Amino acid sequence: MTVIRRIVDELRQLIHLLKSAASRSSESPPGNISVQRRLYINSPIADPKPCTREQAAMLYRSLDGFQRQIAKLSSVKDDEQLADWFAGYNGWTEKKWGPVYANMCDGTSFFTRALRATAMWAVLQRVTHIQGTIRADATMEYLLPLMEFDMAAMEQDISPNLKLQLNRIVRDLPLCSEARTVAFYATIDKYQEKSRALLDADSYESLQAWVMSLSEWLETTWGEFYDEPCGLILEQIFHLQARLYLAACMQYNEHSSGASKVMNRAIAEWRSQADSDLAIIDGLGSA
Repeated sequence: MTVIRRIVDELRQLIHLLKSAASRSSESPPGNISVQRRLYINSPIADPKPCTREQAAMLYRSLDGFQRQIAKLSSVKDDEQLADWFAGYNGWTEKKWGPVYANMCDGTSFFTRALRATAMWAVLQRVTHIQGTIRADATMEYLLPLMEFDMAAMEQDISPNLKLQLNRIVRDLPLCSEARTVAFYATIDKYQEKSRALLDADSYESLQAWVMSLSEWLETTWGEFYDEPCGLILEQIFHLQARLYLAACMQYNEHSSGASKVMNRAIAEWRSQADSDLAIIDGLGSA
């Protein structure tokens, strides 16, 4: 019973952190609820896609392998070994996470994006020799208690409708209000400016300077969304961070065209989503 209580306490702490210290999840966000529920940014709450037992187990079974992939970075000593690591990591994600991506649900979507941000940040730290952590680095700390609880529950309960803790992570977040949605999409231009600054980095020193400025930039631009997440915002931030880190690794390897492609695609997808949601907020979307 002591172990179960510990897991439950950790889960409660996780839910509390994700909702934020000043969470308003139990209250109606200001604005028009019917409009908010039509926004893509709120889709996990308005139109949830809960994970099945099989989807949850597929993610959980991959965690040991993910941790081994990250641990292998510690033995990387030069660029040639880093290229070998990337080849191995990409092969692993294709094999282990390919089926997860092919059958996505809200919980697996959230956590795989957070873990990708963690992985790419670990690589970027390795090549630039810069110390520091990002918010996504706590993902495994949160995810392992979920796995322990859910896997134990699945072993003891054969019900197909078993209530998985994995599904609470997104479900219990509040809807984003119209004002909060607009504020998040207003950061697109800043993100684009940051990506352009990366593409201008043409030496190890300038890339290192860009990376050192990144943590401050992220906190200044997205700190409020980290602290009080709603809808898909936190998941999207992790995805956009991972794109930045991947592009920076490409820039380090003098693959500027690849870095540019990664960033341009991320920005185009984000702007398309923003245009759709802002049109709904402005009353121009379809009824």
